[in-house]
Amino acid sequence: MKGRGQIVTTGGSSSSDKGAALSSHFRYDVFLSFRGYTRLKFTDTLYHALINKRIDTFEGSLLEAIERSMMSILILCHKYPTSQWCLDELIKIMECSENGRKPPVLPVYFNVAKSDVQFQLNEYGKAMAAHEEKGR
Repeated sequence: MKGRGQIVTTGGSSSSDKGAALSSHFRYDVFLSFRGYTRLKFTDTLYHALINKRIDTFEGSLLEAIERSMMSILILCHKYPTSQWCLDELIKIMECSENGRKPPVLPVYFNVAKSDVQFQLNEYGKAMAAHEEKGR
């Protein structure tokens, strides 16, 4: 399933030059960021539902695809922060969002409490502490 749907993007055309330039920058409607653990239990279903609704979706791990996607969906599970690649994707997603190149990120909490992610508790706290320790 790695890769994107072969469907034309659903974004409408804009009348302004700025809007047209911005929309031409994007190649995908959605970028899915996830840990492999969620693939069979959730991510495959979400990916195919988006494709069936004609939402051009990239699923995989390419930083350029993040830049070329109109939005990102994070499938956050307890193992997400234990992956350096997932954390690298998250950093890139947040950089793009903060630079105004795309709307805010849509988080999906898969078998993990929102408060664990938000306040870095339990597995998230341990993983983020380990990540910080590596960076020193």
